[in-house]
Amino acid sequence: MKIIISERHTNLLMETISTKLRRRLDPEYIHDIAEDIIEYDINPCEWKDTNDFVVDFADLIVQNIIIDANDDDEASSKEMDLLWHYVIDNFGGYIRNLYIRECQ
Repeated sequence: MKIIISERHTNLLMETISTKLRRRLDPEYIHDIAEDIIEYDINPCEWKDTNDFVVDFADLIVQNIIIDANDDDEASSKEMDLLWHYVIDNFGGYIRNLYIRECQ
């Protein structure tokens, strides 16, 4: 069931968001953003709970995608929500593993 939901969500995302944002949904690009955030911006071990870290980290990834797209004024809350769900659906496990790698 999760695959169907993720596939449907991805299709909705691709149809809804701007081209500037859509171009930045490459998995390698998002992994690079995640690694940069860990290296330069935050210390994951400041979070006591893995789930809180995943949620906050997904927010940071979405913010970075929007900033990189120079789309600050154009990204609607709907686009940001869709991006956030895309990141959680597709990279939640990866983000969780980052936390575990850095903090345990």
